[in-house]
Amino acid sequence: MNEKLTKAATLQVRAPDPFTKGVIFEGDEEIDFVLFDFWIEDRVEWERRADEYLHKAGYHRISAWRYDGNDAVADIVRHREA
Repeated sequence: MNEKLTKAATLQVRAPDPFTKGVIFEGDEEIDFVLFDFWIEDRVEWERRADEYLHKAGYHRISAWRYDGNDAVADIVRHREA
């Protein structure tokens, strides 16, 4: 397991348009990714499904989703039990 993933640090997930892959960053360093194996036009439903996929991958979102240009961005932490 990647040692960086065991830290209790706040990470960031960025999902570039078309929002099918969430790239996990610690600072400026890419440390992991989550595939979002779906495409949903409705933003609220997309956020709900993305949260489910993040949770399955061992992450928990701690901020609202925000939109930076063509990227969906949120702050996340690693699940303690993961």
